[in-house]
Amino acid sequence: MLRALTPSTIAIAVMASFAANADYAGLEDYQGKPASSHTLEANQALASTLPWQDTSAFDRTKRGLIAEFGTHAAGELKNRFEFMAELSVDEIPPTVNPSIWRQGMLNYAAGGLYEVTDGVYQIRGADLSNMTIYRTDNGYVIHDPLLSKEAAAASWDFAKQHLPKINGEHKITGMIYSHMHADHFGGSRGVYESGDFSEGAPIYAPKDFIKELADENVIAGTAMGRRANYQYGTTLDNDEKGIVDNALGLGTSRGEVTLVAPTTEIQEREKVITIDGLDFHAINMPGAEAPAEIVLYVPQYRSLNTAELTYDGMHNIYTFRGAKVRDALVWTKYLTELKMRYVDTGLVDNIHAAHSAPVWNDANTPQNEIADYMTLQRDNYGFIHNQAMRLANHGVTIHDVGREIENLVPDSQKQTWHTNGYHAHTAITLVPL
Repeated sequence: MLRALTPSTIAIAVMASFAANADYAGLEDYQGKPASSHTLEANQALASTLPWQDTSAFDRTKRGLIAEFGTHAAGELKNRFEFMAELSVDEIPPTVNPSIWRQGMLNYAAGGLYEVTDGVYQIRGADLSNMTIYRTDNGYVIHDPLLSKEAAAASWDFAKQHLPKINGEHKITGMIYSHMHADHFGGSRGVYESGDFSEGAPIYAPKDFIKELADENVIAGTAMGRRANYQYGTTLDNDEKGIVDNALGLGTSRGEVTLVAPTTEIQEREKVITIDGLDFHAINMPGAEAPAEIVLYVPQYRSLNTAELTYDGMHNIYTFRGAKVRDALVWTKYLTELKMRYVDTGLVDNIHAAHSAPVWNDANTPQNEIADYMTLQRDNYGFIHNQAMRLANHGVTIHDVGREIENLVPDSQKQTWHTNGYHAHTAITLVPL
């Protein structure tokens, strides 16, 4: 007589198999395994191909530091990765992919309040995302208030200790959400309830923000959250046999994900919004990194906020967590538009984003630094789209397209850190992870 297989009996069988073969007492005691000979060989082969001589991203990450977190609560996330403090980029643990290790060390290097330019500031290293702060006539606008209420509240408190008061106070005159991923709005209540949020201050978001937020975080929220645990390894320990980085940042803050609903969704393709005397040229650029997203040009500060269309790495097009598939073709078109409108015309001195450090054009950097950066970022997504479609039209199957593309990646992309991928081994990453 066959015994019926139920989820509980399958689970018991799997656990029994673990107990019979594992070299640990239980799953709760698992400490990871040493690198196998195959892992060592693969990591060493990859390390030999990477551009270790290029350390410019570390210089950008350190630039503009106003104050480090130290023992302040805003540094909680960074403190979870203390094992990295005594190590260096060159001390690659055998269990860690060399490119991911370097990305982790880069993200670990950020931890405090930074000046992008006079009037534009960023909190970096407190969460997966950056909190950008713009000075207005009578206070400050908060752009992307992190993932959790606790991280956002601590970050704003830390910023107030180091930013000047305006008219005797640190008033928040408005808030902007770049897009509808949780690490860009989840800390909103920590800012809103800080006691500094001006009554009636506007909260702007891109067109369809609430709809797309509901699609990802409510309708598919449970499934995506579960899959994200696997994609990002959120339950692993922070060590060289667990998690050393989350690509966009070290990891995520711990706390309550909240939402203060926007007062205005920007419906037009582009619109100038004015918050307490400061103009933002907002442009809706949906369907690339997020289904609803805006970038901002701030003429007073000669700054371009690219939201999450750029960062020091290549984004995933199809996410393992199950978000809507990104359009690589429209992505490359958006970056071409931004480059031609604002970079090639000399209207910006810096670009800054929701992740990673800014890029500058000034006396300290080559005058084509921003143009080169955006060109390579743009070419990444255009290359993936064009080659994937060419191969598919030639009959290459879905299981083989990724491997074929990896064989075609040009050296200009392979030998540039910020065009390598860190979101796991898929057809759209440029570094085998």
